[in-house]
Amino acid sequence: MSQEQDTFRKELLALPPEEILDKAWEYLVREDILLTMEYNELDDEQAKALLELPDAMSDLYDTVKGKDSRQQETIWREIEERANVLAAGTTAPQKAGYGMVTDRAAG
Repeated sequence: MSQEQDTFRKELLALPPEEILDKAWEYLVREDILLTMEYNELDDEQAKALLELPDAMSDLYDTVKGKDSRQQETIWREIEERANVLAAGTTAPQKAGYGMVTDRAAG
């Protein structure tokens, strides 16, 4: 997931300054996700389910972005819930923008 964040950062830095500012919140939340993952552990089944996603970081961002809190406990709860859904093989509805870099200014 760190590699996905590094790729996102490189793409972000290639944008014009206005667009970088529009995506600053997304970058911050993604960094919070990485930090939360550093201090918590998923079980093997949960981790495998997340790692099978083509872009786990964007998926987790989409899961967390609508929450009003950037507290690690809230982020961790959302990561665990998403991993459980994926590990169970169910398809819980994902919010609009799944797997895409989103533009907060647009909506």
